[in-house]
Amino acid sequence: QEGPDTGAGSWLAPLGEECEVASEASAATASELLADAPSRRRRLLASTFTLGLTASPVTIWRDASGAVGGDLWASGIALANFLHERYTLSSGTSQGSRKRDPLPRSAGKLVLELGSGVGLTALAASRLAGVMGARMVLATDREANLPLLRRNVAAANAASAEENSAVVQAADKAAAPAEARLSLGEAGEAGEAGSAHAAESCPVVVEAFDWGAEVPGAVRAHLGASSAGAASFADVVLCADCVYSSACSVGPLLDALLALCAPNGGTTVFIANELRSALDTFLAAASARFDVRAEGIREVAGPNGRRPVAIYTAVLRPY
Repeated sequence: QEGPDTGAGSWLAPLGEECEVASEASAATASELLADAPSRRRRLLASTFTLGLTASPVTIWRDASGAVGGDLWASGIALANFLHERYTLSSGTSQGSRKRDPLPRSAGKLVLELGSGVGLTALAASRLAGVMGARMVLATDREANLPLLRRNVAAANAASAEENSAVVQAADKAAAPAEARLSLGEAGEAGEAGSAHAAESCPVVVEAFDWGAEVPGAVRAHLGASSAGAASFADVVLCADCVYSSACSVGPLLDALLALCAPNGGTTVFIANELRSALDTFLAAASARFDVRAEGIREVAGPNGRRPVAIYTAVLRPY
């Protein structure tokens, strides 16, 4: 069992305490979001995180009134940190122990998250785009869960666009001839340009996708440009706390994965889930079609307390 993700030593780190209304701007946001679901009492909180490869913090609005798809869960935090470890640690090991297999890093990947909720994991993946080779992250969930997701994604996309512009300018300066850099009063080496480009993020797009139904046309349209193959498949699929009951989630989730994953093994699925009996049921069913690898269990401190989270990677076996 790996050590706990407490935030202090993690890539995905919370900044300060949550607040329900921190300013006039956040009060206006809360009012707008509450208007999206007037029939249900909601308790909106704003959590701010740093996402290590980029400078600006990300504010996540979440619904702490008990709405499953509107809250922030430990599995999302665990999966974000795991992606960072797998794609950025130069040693190729986790916790300094067993060797990790390298993951494909071809450019132009499409990363799709199922059950995005408030969007934290999708936003973390977008901030890793430079090292994952991702061109876009597609965040999906049921239509009823999209207002908070769209709000969080829109704000993060705007911040990322500003950061990317600054990164490109810094890289261009670093790549300029030494005489030009000196005349501008700039210092830097070629390696700095590379690290700057590695910090670039990609946009997050939000679409509705209710498992158990056909993959929507809007989702298929994005998948058509993936690099996993000629057909419409994702390159990476993220599932954070998607398995919560055997009756409601196991079958529909497995059907969705079979529809999204390339049959040639070109899609990598990352799964992070709290320990539940339904998870065992899902893993048994998935193992019939997927090569599933256990990546360890970590204790994660999230807004709803400390939770043990199991992490797996899976690849669809060829027919």
